[in-house]
Order: sequence, then structure tokens, then C-alpha cells
Amino acid sequence: EKRRKEEEEQRKFAEEQAKKAEEERRRLEGEERRRAEDRLGVETPILDRMEPAIEQHDTVQLESAISAYYSAGLTDDTGLLLESGELLTALQAQQDLTAAMNSRDCKQLDETITAAEHAVSMSGKTNLQPIKAGRKDLLTTRRLDMKRKAVDEKRGVVQQLGQQILDADRVRRLERLRHEVLQMNQGTIAEIRKYSHPPQQVHQVMVATYLLLGVNESETQNWKDLQGLMGKTNREGLKRRVMRHHPDKTALKTAMRVKQLLGDFTVEQVQDISAGAATFFVWAKGVIQEVTDRHEKVLV
Repeated sequence: EKRRKEEEEQRKFAEEQAKKAEEERRRLEGEERRRAEDRLGVETPILDRMEPAIEQHDTVQLESAISAYYSAGLTDDTGLLLESGELLTALQAQQDLTAAMNSRDCKQLDETITAAEHAVSMSGKTNLQPIKAGRKDLLTTRRLDMKRKAVDEKRGVVQQLGQQILDADRVRRLERLRHEVLQMNQGTIAEIRKYSHPPQQVHQVMVATYLLLGVNESETQNWKDLQGLMGKTNREGLKRRVMRHHPDKTALKTAMRVKQLLGDFTVEQVQDISAGAATFFVWAKGVIQEVTDRHEKVLV
């Protein structure tokens, strides 16, 4: 009888323990469900903003959504936030490069080119751990889908950014050449102007320079006419005209004619005759390169 009572007590104790364990399991499941519901309510509107921002390359909304995600104390183990952040960095680098190329400011170009190169080099270097089986709830599945979109969009933007860096570097080189012209001593231009019968290289370089500045070729054939142009000051002065010049306003036909005029001259050949003419020669070659590259891009 005693043994039977002990066995009965043990059975009841085991049942009570099992009941408590089941109650604890249900309590934990309830808490987990409530946390998931709370997260769903917080995270869904953020993802609703982030998803179209990724597709539309909307940097303002994308930055806002990423910031809201972190501010809400949410965690992400799918890589969506990292990929979206890299996409945002690349998009912002594109915008900054475009602004720098439009301003044609060398310092701004230096900074934005460096930032863009960094964005390209860092793209895709993040190593992410795979999501464990059984953890792909609705939010996780959505984040994974959005991450794939962000990766695809980023790949295209980074490819465009690589070409844009090349374009910006070309603009930077030309602006540096323009700066060299602007830094020229007025006496250097006077030395070119004082030639009575200039060497062929000097004459053709100055013809090429004024053609790029919009002067008709018929007005440059006579050296005395070129001397008159070089003698002008203030707004019509040579350096001021170079400062105002923008390659986008130079027709391809003009650039091809200038290229023909400069022929097979090298900067060393021109520099041996006139350091000043060599500066204009290098600037003219830079303008030709930018004009022809721009037209090739249009054709492509």
C-alpha cells in the first residue's frame, strides 16, 4: 500500500510538472507572438517606405527609412540594411559627382571622386551569415526579397558610378588645364603676341584656341588679326574667355577642325618654341577630348 501511494504521488508530481511546463511554453509562445505582432506593427510601415525608395532610387526616403529602422531599435539579420546603406552611399556619390561636374570646381571634384571610388570599392564586401532554417517568418521573408532588390539596384548604380568617375576625372583634368591658363602671366600672352612672323606651331595653336572660343576661322588666318584678339582686355581678354568657356557649347565639327589644325604636334615640340603656346595647346587638346567623348557617349 505504501509503495502504491508513493507511485501515485510521483505520478501526480510528474503531471503537475508537465502542466507547469506546458503553461510556461504557452506563456513564452504568447510573448513571442505579441513581440512579433508589435514588431510587425513597427517594421511594416518602415519597409513600406523603404521598398519603393530602393526601386525609385529616392535617396531622401531611403535615408529616412534606414534611420527610422535603427531608431526603432530593430535588428536585421538578412543584410537588407547593409545593402540598402551601400545603395544609398552609391546614389549619393552619383548626385555629388553630378553636382561637382556641373560646378567644375577642382576641389569639389577631388572630394567627390574620392568618395565615389570608396563607394565602388566597398560595394559587395560585406559577408553575411545565412539565415537559419525555420526562422523565415513573414517579415524575414520580406526583408530577404527587398535585400535582393537592393543588391540588383546597387549593382546597376555602381556600374554607372564607375563610368561617372571616369567622366568626372576627365572634367577635373580639363579644369586643371584651364587653371594653368588662368594662372599664366599676362606677359606670357604678350610674348606670344609680339611675334611678327610666328612659327607655324604657335600660329596654329592660337588659331585652334580661338576657334574653341567661338571665333570664326576666317578671323584667325591673318596673324595681325590674332594679335588684335590677344590684345583685348577685360571681358574679351583671352584668359577671361577661357574661364567662361564650357566644352558642352563646342560643336563636334569645331573640335574636329581644331584636332586637324593641331595635327601631329606634341606638347614638347610646342614647348620648345613657346611655353605659353604649349599651355594653350594642352588646354585645346583637353577640350577636344571632352567634346569627342561626349559625342561618343551620345552615339552609344
